[in-house]
Amino acid sequence: RVRRDFTDQATLDLLPLGAHWWQTAGGARGLTLALWDWRNAQLLQAVLARPDGSDPGFTRHGAWSTQSLWPGSGAAERVCHHPLQPLRLSQPRLADDLRLALGGATRAEPLPRWSADDARLANQGFADWRQLGERLRAATGLTAEPLDLLLLRPSATREPLLDEAAQLLAWPVQDTAGRWLRLVVPVSEQHERRIMTLQRLAAAKTPVQAVLVRVERGLASRLLTPVAVLGANAQGLLRSVSLDFEPEPARTTPSGLGQRILQLLKLRREARLAPSTGAHGLAERLLAPLFEVLETQAATGRMALTSHQSEALRSILPAFESVGWHTLAQALRAHLATPRAEMLLRLHRLATWLLELDGLE
Repeated sequence: RVRRDFTDQATLDLLPLGAHWWQTAGGARGLTLALWDWRNAQLLQAVLARPDGSDPGFTRHGAWSTQSLWPGSGAAERVCHHPLQPLRLSQPRLADDLRLALGGATRAEPLPRWSADDARLANQGFADWRQLGERLRAATGLTAEPLDLLLLRPSATREPLLDEAAQLLAWPVQDTAGRWLRLVVPVSEQHERRIMTLQRLAAAKTPVQAVLVRVERGLASRLLTPVAVLGANAQGLLRSVSLDFEPEPARTTPSGLGQRILQLLKLRREARLAPSTGAHGLAERLLAPLFEVLETQAATGRMALTSHQSEALRSILPAFESVGWHTLAQALRAHLATPRAEMLLRLHRLATWLLELDGLE
């Protein structure tokens, strides 16, 4: 949990950009609303969230449609609904990390709506992916400024493509210099609504004014995931489609891409619900001591082996030789002789491949 100190401001004029739903591996969940402070050219966030295991009544639908953000504003659905409703917040409380506090003495009042070609929108966010790359690099490192959300203004888009090997839906977007960037959504049940909404927008060839993107960081990767798409409604006013919350249309036959996505999600559900295979395989039992030592080294950054770790690794060498894992045994001897990060990664990769190809029972 992060404690934040909120500082009182006079007023803020904000344009809601959209909202998205998230859930952590530990079970915490919430809704994040993105708002553009166009006078100060900064992206602010307001978060409704609950820690793991608390408030079972806090749901995706309730956070979106029933929980008021500030007196006078209503719920996120109201300010993000077509068309967007700009707000003026009086006595807002803003933290250093650009999070807005909810409730309290803050009051909201509506401002005139924006047209989709409003000149103020042309100066917001990133339209050049080179500048975007520089901003992302500046946000890397322990002392860097955190970066969770971005606003992109693509000049063109292409049809989303399903990468079945990586289990991603990739959406190419182009900048003003003709460079292409791939926005991606992982194919999972958690993101099913987001994926299907994006696919429907692309199939309808909906013009795109801007895209709200979430920066999702993994252990070895960084994904730019679209969470809202800005465009124009029938009256030419600026609208936002929050991909996690857009209502499903009347039942229709999905397109070819939609059918492939649904099939992939079905296979994932069936794999998750498949019965357990029972006892661990021989490979998994033999490799467990090795993984334990390697993960401890990686987590602590301490390459020098303790006497206990050396003894544990030497004790499993004969077992590796007895089942014919000579390449793994050779790599393990090299790591025992001179522990270093390169050999740790090689050992981990070899062991992972053995698990994937496990035919020993």
